[in-house]
Amino acid sequence: MRFTLLTPCLLLFATQICFAAPLFTATYKGKYNGWNITLERSLKEVALGQYNLVSQASNFIGQLEESSEFSINNHQLTPKLYSYNRRIFGKSNSETLRFSWATNEAFYTRANKKQDSRTLTIKPGTLDSALYQLQLQRDLALQRTELNYTFIKRKDIKLYQFKVVSSDLFTLNNSPLKAVIVERQENSNKKTRIWLLPDLNWQIARIQHKEESGDTYTIELVRYSGDKTLLDNFYRISTH
Repeated sequence: MRFTLLTPCLLLFATQICFAAPLFTATYKGKYNGWNITLERSLKEVALGQYNLVSQASNFIGQLEESSEFSINNHQLTPKLYSYNRRIFGKSNSETLRFSWATNEAFYTRANKKQDSRTLTIKPGTLDSALYQLQLQRDLALQRTELNYTFIKRKDIKLYQFKVVSSDLFTLNNSPLKAVIVERQENSNKKTRIWLLPDLNWQIARIQHKEESGDTYTIELVRYSGDKTLLDNFYRISTH
């Protein structure tokens, strides 16, 4: 009787440990408009089939956090709630994006500018501004060549198109790793390149971005831990 009662408790405990462990955690360092920044990005399964992707960046002038709660439905990463919180020089800002797939709508709100609230009509496959990079990782892992992503950035719907342009070596912890470089296809002087590492489940290794104004943003992976089995399963689940 005691064993019968204990077994489900042990199974529940093991499940909670599994959900608590991140699929990956990646730490980056870089510069944004000349300012040094540190960023940590992690992916967790918080309940069966429910995921949370979180990015946290900080430096001496402030910090920001971006998170996406999502699931996987009909072969697609499906966002539920996106939030963006920023505090710079003591001033705070909070933005949220709630997705209603029953009505194909997304609801944007900004805490300090209620007048900016919007309701957007969306199509299946629309992502949030955190998820499109994870979708890019997934598509490359599945050897897909069409790298086009529709997503919502604040109150606007964007379309980003990427193309594999070359390969490179990226050094992490004194170990050279093969990197695949994709570039965003743009009709402007902006330029965005992303390095991804096949041997680390297509983790993002470097992002280089240049605005038309000349402002630049660069981050590089400096520390990584990930569960290859969980990530492989995550990519496969996406295809069922």
